[in-house]
Amino acid sequence: MRCVQRGLQVRRDPGSLGRRQRVPTLTIDGIEVEVEEGAMVLSAIRSVGIEIPTLCHQDGLSPYGACRLCIVEIEGMRGFPASCSTPAKDGMVVRTNTLRVQQLRRAVLELILSEHPSGCLVCERKQECEDFRGHTGKSGVVTGCMFCPKRDDCELRELVEKVGLSEIRFEPMHKSLPVERLDPFFDRDYNLCVLCGRCVRVCQEVRGAGTIAFANRGRKTRVTTAFEKLHLDMGCQFCGACVDVCPTGALSDRTSKWEPQPEKMVRSTCALCPVGCAVQVGVAQGRVVKSTATDGESVNSGQVCVLGRFCIHELTNTQKRVSVPLVRKFDNLLKSSWDEAVASAAEGLAKFKPAEIAVMFPKSVMLEEAVALSRFAGQALKTQNVSQLSPPQKWDLFDASLASLQDGDCVLLIGADLTETHPILGLNVKRATDRGAKLLTVDALPVFLDRFASAKIATRPGGYVLSVAGLVKSLLDAGDTKRYEGLDGFKEFAGWASQLSLGDLGAAGAVDVGELKRAAGILRSAPKVLVMVGPEVGSEATGEPLSTAVNDLRLLLGAGGSRCEVVSLDTRDDFDADWLKTVKDIQSKRVRALVMAGDLVPELSTDGENLLANLDFLVVIDAHRGSYAPYADVVLPSAFITEKSGSFVAIDGRKREIEPAVRPLGQAKPGWEVVSLLAKALGADFGWEDLESIRRDLSVDGPKGAALGKRPPAVLAPFELSAVARPSGEWPLVLVNRHNAHLYNGHWIGDLVSGIASLDDGCVRLSRRTCDELGLKDGDDVKVVAEHGRASAVVRLDATVPDGLAVSRWPANDPRLLSLLGIDVVPMGRNYVPVRIERIKG
Repeated sequence: MRCVQRGLQVRRDPGSLGRRQRVPTLTIDGIEVEVEEGAMVLSAIRSVGIEIPTLCHQDGLSPYGACRLCIVEIEGMRGFPASCSTPAKDGMVVRTNTLRVQQLRRAVLELILSEHPSGCLVCERKQECEDFRGHTGKSGVVTGCMFCPKRDDCELRELVEKVGLSEIRFEPMHKSLPVERLDPFFDRDYNLCVLCGRCVRVCQEVRGAGTIAFANRGRKTRVTTAFEKLHLDMGCQFCGACVDVCPTGALSDRTSKWEPQPEKMVRSTCALCPVGCAVQVGVAQGRVVKSTATDGESVNSGQVCVLGRFCIHELTNTQKRVSVPLVRKFDNLLKSSWDEAVASAAEGLAKFKPAEIAVMFPKSVMLEEAVALSRFAGQALKTQNVSQLSPPQKWDLFDASLASLQDGDCVLLIGADLTETHPILGLNVKRATDRGAKLLTVDALPVFLDRFASAKIATRPGGYVLSVAGLVKSLLDAGDTKRYEGLDGFKEFAGWASQLSLGDLGAAGAVDVGELKRAAGILRSAPKVLVMVGPEVGSEATGEPLSTAVNDLRLLLGAGGSRCEVVSLDTRDDFDADWLKTVKDIQSKRVRALVMAGDLVPELSTDGENLLANLDFLVVIDAHRGSYAPYADVVLPSAFITEKSGSFVAIDGRKREIEPAVRPLGQAKPGWEVVSLLAKALGADFGWEDLESIRRDLSVDGPKGAALGKRPPAVLAPFELSAVARPSGEWPLVLVNRHNAHLYNGHWIGDLVSGIASLDDGCVRLSRRTCDELGLKDGDDVKVVAEHGRASAVVRLDATVPDGLAVSRWPANDPRLLSLLGIDVVPMGRNYVPVRIERIKG
């Protein structure tokens, strides 16, 4: 029998690529097998269908060889090597299941289990528990297998059966460690930990976070963070990768562990952000009980972020769901039937003129629902006041392709804190650096991906145009301008650029000129460049100039022989100019009635002012209760993403499909069906019987989703060098509000999922030096004052914050942010404002 092992990724000396590698041939239990050079013996063993026990081994992680359960005999080699970390060599003769190997495996497993609650594993009556206590007991502390959340898929139980272990001869040693529950989303009971190292390695090797590591030695070895601090304080992304690879119950999903084991897993797509990761939704007893990533070819490649891993389950089952139609009676929202609620909504809307009615819906609705709402506004209500929330579209002319993350040579991030706004894209950028791509970052603040960057261009808030101008100037100053002379507009552009001084640009933006030159050199030598422009750059001051500057950079690199693509990274539910117009129309009472899908009109100041109070009639279509509740006249329940079919265009321009895992909660219906009922009550029948019939109208009504568009004209153009934010006497600090991606349908997810509220703590972060200058300390209550308004917050010391800056991460609908920035600038995406900070006495 001859087998060939395929698909194993092996790091090799780049100089060896292209040279023919000798293919090793091994004999395993009498079977001859060929493997790729660099493959481990364990891979060869499994390629011929032989299963041997492993514990520390995990596909996708580096060989480790810690548990010693995969030991084998190899002729000519001393001892019993671990097959997972032993490279396969030509001519090896391997025996996997000799009597001595079996005895050693049992002894190794005994030693491992001596520090794990193992009475149930070797109990002579354990079969009776299996027969008569089929369900796992739910307990906050695990004392045995019957109370372990991992019981039904515990790898230790499988190993005991595989090696034939029936007793543990060693005295058990309980670690007596407290269960760690101070961090959100998952519990850590290291009394169950067997030190396999999977969680540590997946955090370091796959996610690049390095939040946890091994501490101490010998019997006292344990997994922990540096100085045993909270994961919240150590940069944990709460992606759940460690929970998913844990072979025991040491790491457990805090909410899902109280649910039954999934009866089925439904493949779908996470629609909580525009990346569109492939996920599996676990279902038991008609309820969503968990969600995890799916393996295979997708943008997330088996990984998800905190939203896809922990929030889908909670958002589906939260007590804040709207499950029945509600109609306002006697100044209260009371339960109603669908017929009554739809009739009440239609009757109320019919009282107003078309110009007095507006329709608002977020970008996160499914395409089918957007079509329904757009047609409902135009044909049923006869109104042109339609607002779909979306970010400023100044980047539509650029290509929206992410293929260069797979094979690009250089990635340039401009104002993109991907780990916070698009975690899976950040993970893909990290993978690109693992395979040798260069990473350049331009940002006013330190970002997680800086640790993998070849150059970091640190600038002041609002200094992105100056930074890109510095890159353009560096390319032109590098000589060999003949390569650019064929570009349209080069002569005029070169004359304009000759007046720029690299030193002046660096000084104006507080940019290191040496880093600019180094970054430009890397860009110039890279055959394929991907520029990713993040949500941190949007503002009325830098929008159009930055767009032009990035296009100039793209053209110069292209003329120099590089293939350069530009991607704009949008997020969900940003407030735009259409939103501002509708809000101002409500404020002036030109709009008196509103149909709103989601919770889209926030309080505009910290004194609780809500413009919804200006409306005479409000109809809300939503899956969750929100701040609209005191003002709504009719609330119609819509299905959540786990309860309906639909499609949306993801950030890479491809359409993603979502599939229902469970039936809609209570009397909820898919959004397009709710809109159809309203339209019929108003005398407009769209003829939609099912989802397919509405999809046929997608090409007619739009919206089309992500705008791929055409490239801008290949013409170099000068651009305005906008001023950066600077402190002044009255405003000694600049507050920078980092983009918060935890919005869905206008709801801040922290209002619905408590763990997100822990991540978005609402604090203002300052450097120690800034705190000392202001006489502040960690935990102080402070007042943040700007020209437009003021807000209260709590101070947190943060060593990563530059002096002179204050950093927050408030969602775009936070009244504090709206008050400080002023509502007129919010739709333009500006994220910084000069402020002063005062301690609240008492």
